[in-house]
Amino acid sequence: VLDPSIKVLHASSVIAGRVAIAGTRGWSCPTDDASFKPEDEKIYRREVGRLRNALHSLASRQSEYDALVVALHYPPANENHESSGFTDLIDEYSADACVYGHLHGEAIANALTGVRNKTTYYVVSADAVGFAPAEIKL
Repeated sequence: VLDPSIKVLHASSVIAGRVAIAGTRGWSCPTDDASFKPEDEKIYRREVGRLRNALHSLASRQSEYDALVVALHYPPANENHESSGFTDLIDEYSADACVYGHLHGEAIANALTGVRNKTTYYVVSADAVGFAPAEIKL
């Protein structure tokens, strides 16, 4: 039985307490030369658009929350932490935090973590956090 208070974020947002969470899957970034292929461009652009829609859905509700978290599956930037459509939106909407997973093993070492501009980035894949809940400071 699914808990009705649990919401799937797919190009959407939710406000829990005084925290807004906007999310979508994300995708590999064009600056990731090692894995980005021409066929990824369409998916990347669609996912950036979905994140924009999720963030925009909160525009008329700003008085309802004190902090904004962006939740993605894929990292919002490549291993060199170069800007992407995702990081540009995160900056534009002044997100307080961005949480994402997808990375495992050695890839975790190069993950975007800590403060970039005004947003704190957290990689929260299971092995990155030792298979324990991650503390997100807002």
